[in-house]
Amino acid sequence: MANSARTTAEQMEDVMGSLSEANVYILAGELGMAEESYASALDDAERSFGECHVTTLKCLECMARCCKMQGKMDLAIPMYERFISLRDEAEKRRIKNVFDSGSLATVYQELGDCLETSGRIEESEAMQSRAEKVLGVLKERVEQIERKEQEDGEEEEEGEEKEEEEEEEEEEDEDEDEDEDSETKENTRTNGKSWRF
Repeated sequence: MANSARTTAEQMEDVMGSLSEANVYILAGELGMAEESYASALDDAERSFGECHVTTLKCLECMARCCKMQGKMDLAIPMYERFISLRDEAEKRRIKNVFDSGSLATVYQELGDCLETSGRIEESEAMQSRAEKVLGVLKERVEQIERKEQEDGEEEEEGEEKEEEEEEEEEEDEDEDEDEDSETKENTRTNGKSWRF
């Protein structure tokens, strides 16, 4: 079992190494070399983890984007389409850690751009529409989270104010008790003196 885990870690290291190498090439403007590194990473990821694994999907997305940057729409379009198909399959199979909504919307937008460049206007508009829909859902979720955080903050603030009020009331009660004790002691002392002749 330990050997298997070690092998998986090594496989992931190979994939990440190729991805890092590709990113260096991208920064250097060597897109052809970057594409080769992304292809290597994709091949390793698919062989090691399967088609629907999040790492494989990430490699596929990066390679599609690299092809798009080079104007290779004939390669980029099928890669983006494959990414969407595999991502949908992963979601159906309830594979965890599939791409978040923001990344998916980006893929739809980029595929839409590729389709538009290739003259496939209707398909491009359909993709842009899908991207807007995903972003709309994402925006709604963010707003819900913000509302919830605001409500929680207000409740916490109210709770703190109530605690402060209770503490103040307790302090006032204690002061009153102390005053009463002092008064009682004073009365006792005075009364004691009045009985002495």
